[in-house]
Amino acid sequence: MVRLNINARERRRMHDLNDALDELRSVIPYAHSPSVRKLSKIATLLLAKNFILMQANALDELRRLIAYLQQGAAAAAAAAVSGIPPGPATHPSALSSSSSSDGADANPALPATLSSTPPNPGESPSLPPPLPPLPPSLSPSPFRYPSISKLGSSQSSSPPALSARDLR
Repeated sequence: MVRLNINARERRRMHDLNDALDELRSVIPYAHSPSVRKLSKIATLLLAKNFILMQANALDELRRLIAYLQQGAAAAAAAAVSGIPPGPATHPSALSSSSSSDGADANPALPATLSSTPPNPGESPSLPPPLPPLPPSLSPSPFRYPSISKLGSSQSSSPPALSARDLR
């Protein structure tokens, strides 16, 4: 009687595990394609691990890209507010020393470009400089799924071959 209860509990556990793996296969790309046989448990877990790592890398890349763009936008906004034309950065002490010659309307707390008279009505305010190109480490790479051929051909009747290295 005790053995029947243990066997029933183990059978239920295996059914729950198989149901969970079926749900995992349903959300992993290439795992539920009509041309692909049902993946084995280990192949499902390996594909899920690779998919999660790929998603994490894409998320990190997007975070770096957003941070880079925010830095560029902050620099462009600061340049637009201070009236500094696009070009090499100028130290604030150099800006205050290049103030207007009469100095009567200059506020010593503001750089010369803010304390001088506004531009002529015919002139349009300068736009912030365009963002510089992305450095190679941040350039977007196409988002690609791993090749299904790594898990075995769809025409193959045997399960995918896995090495000990794949199981790490």
